[in-house]
Amino acid sequence: MELDWLAQHEGLITVRRLVVHHGRTVIPALHAIVLGVIAAIDALRSSIAKLAMQTVVEMTTFLDPRAMEAELDYLAPALAKKSGETNWLGVAADDALAGFIRHLADTRVLASLITSAKHKNPTVRLRVATHVEACCEGAADGAFYGSAASRDLLEKTFAAVVPLLEEGAAETRAMAKRAVCHLQRHLRGGSEFDKLLKGLPERKKQAVRDVIEKGPPPLPPRSGSATPRGGRYPSSSLGSPIGSPKSAGGFGGLDERGSGSSRGSSRGTSRGAAGSSRMSIGVGGGVGGGGGGVAGAHLKEALTPVFAKLKSKNWQERGAAIAELEEVMTSAPTGAFGEELAVAVFDALVPRLADGNAKVSVQAFTMLAGVLPVLGDDVTPALGSLVPALAAGVGGANEKTRAAATAASDALIESCSATSLVQHVSHSVCFGVSRAKPVLLEYLVDLAEAVYPARPQLVVKHAVPAAVTCLANEKSAAIKAANARLLRALAGCLGKEALAQHAGGISAAAKKKVEDALKAM
Repeated sequence: MELDWLAQHEGLITVRRLVVHHGRTVIPALHAIVLGVIAAIDALRSSIAKLAMQTVVEMTTFLDPRAMEAELDYLAPALAKKSGETNWLGVAADDALAGFIRHLADTRVLASLITSAKHKNPTVRLRVATHVEACCEGAADGAFYGSAASRDLLEKTFAAVVPLLEEGAAETRAMAKRAVCHLQRHLRGGSEFDKLLKGLPERKKQAVRDVIEKGPPPLPPRSGSATPRGGRYPSSSLGSPIGSPKSAGGFGGLDERGSGSSRGSSRGTSRGAAGSSRMSIGVGGGVGGGGGGVAGAHLKEALTPVFAKLKSKNWQERGAAIAELEEVMTSAPTGAFGEELAVAVFDALVPRLADGNAKVSVQAFTMLAGVLPVLGDDVTPALGSLVPALAAGVGGANEKTRAAATAASDALIESCSATSLVQHVSHSVCFGVSRAKPVLLEYLVDLAEAVYPARPQLVVKHAVPAAVTCLANEKSAAIKAANARLLRALAGCLGKEALAQHAGGISAAAKKKVEDALKAM
């Protein structure tokens, strides 16, 4: 029976205080508490659901890991189901799952997650595949052999991951491929892995062998999600411990950690003067995320009706909304666009880049070409959705749309820092439409050369796998020519031997292809 929401709220506040300050007293009643928290996660009132997930994060952080591992079979499916929501609650649930991986044993988290890999919601499957890949990568040597329980976990994990190789979403397929490669790496020899293949149809066996031969694909970027191992993805924390000096405004006086971070103002290699003078001013007055302070609050209020018009069924109203949005964005004071507001703006605008009416689509791209130089690095938090949309436009069939998208992409490359862009452009090279790849590869040449002197690890992590992926999979002459220029630029930065060695870290076949390509230059 649904509890009164005020009673649920007070109960969750009390549990959070006990978990943080009196953890030992919670352990004897932990299972009963977990069942109550799970009920609150499914609450219709979003504030209760958020508070419940904050409670899970703090339980994972402060309580005995062994006690929490015993509750994973109850918590993980509930959070995985919640992560399928397309709003901020889905991101919050995904963050809570990532907290399990940071603090608890990989094999226990893995065993609790794989049951959700067959969920009917594709967003759930994507997020589960992401965390399964992280568990497989971080598992200790010997985690999948040596005992009947380990072998059983291996077989169940393999059986859960293989169907995801045929997912419609490229990101889910990429995570499944990486997980398969990690499992193969953990086994002692080829014969052990061959035993796993015995029960598969021949077509799936060949698909798995192809994955192993090519090696793990590049790691897709993620936006607005927590980092399973403290550095893979940008963090979006659910909440801070009670009494910590964070911004006020939580439930019942409880302090909460804001969603902002210093991402919006982090500076790398600058590619334009417009972006160098703009910084996000947070609620507390510091540089960074939040909502852009007082100016950001006024902007958000002013833009709310514009966001609604952008969804209108009338194409002329959508066009008028784009014009209004452009006026507001170009006249906004410096620093008004914090992380939260930037994401909200581009979440509303990006769908119009693929609008069914070509006039609206061209107008949206043209507006971006004018606005992006003004925003500079303030656009960084929204790159995860913006860059793929621009890449799709560059690869579009409509000539006017393609020209407008290319102009907007040029403006982004010139105005936003190369260190922020290299990951997202590399991802679009790997997973974007083929028609756009020659242009994207040319961008990546410039970005790699700009980033390498200051952040060589970013080039190795993102640009090199993108070049290797194109070398292995693309047949188009235009893509091959552009990729050859990228390989030449990478060889100039890293050296030919080092480039081949990094390719060898992906797979032996990738190393051979890179060596052959370098010899042909």
